[in-house]
Amino acid sequence: MISGFRSGALDSWDLGHLLPLMQRYRDDILLFNRARNLVSRALDNDAVERLLLEGVAAGVALPLEESDRILDLGSGAGIPGVPIALVHPATDVGLLERRVGRCDFLRREVAALGLTRVAVLEGDARVWAADTEQAGRYRYVCLKAVAKPAAALKLARPFLCPNGHAVLFQRSDERADIALQHELTGWAPAGTLPLTDPATNAPIAALTLFEAV
Repeated sequence: MISGFRSGALDSWDLGHLLPLMQRYRDDILLFNRARNLVSRALDNDAVERLLLEGVAAGVALPLEESDRILDLGSGAGIPGVPIALVHPATDVGLLERRVGRCDFLRREVAALGLTRVAVLEGDARVWAADTEQAGRYRYVCLKAVAKPAAALKLARPFLCPNGHAVLFQRSDERADIALQHELTGWAPAGTLPLTDPATNAPIAALTLFEAV
């Protein structure tokens, strides 16, 4: 298990310059969590850092091109979307969240962290999917703790551009072959990206990519 910022992971990724921003973001999550219900209240400082580093690891692992766009669907506290945006500040990132209080927090953090290419999309995913500017816009739609896989993928489908991929976040000990389950028909697995702490080689999570068929 990754041990938080003290693990040296950011330096190992050559992203040590992000540490002050990540620390500020962590502190704000903990500060506003009780009022905004951003993450589980049982999470302490180190646990929040692990979540943030998981997002950074995803940003490092995803094969992004300059023109790609990313949607964090059900963004919550902004994880993984905000860490990915910190890793790729020139990439357009959407943070889609239906709860007003969380969206207020996200807008605050986007401004405080200087993320000029990040947009907060407030409202229901099904409503945004009917927006002609959002439908078919994204190369990657990230799904972390949104719903069960079949339901999460159904929400993601309208936002994907041709050849786009839904990115399902899983614990490192979960099965990577869930695409073979009958309820995921209509999707083809497009690979699994294991996320590890580069400082310790400890597993963090796994990204399972799907493409619509």
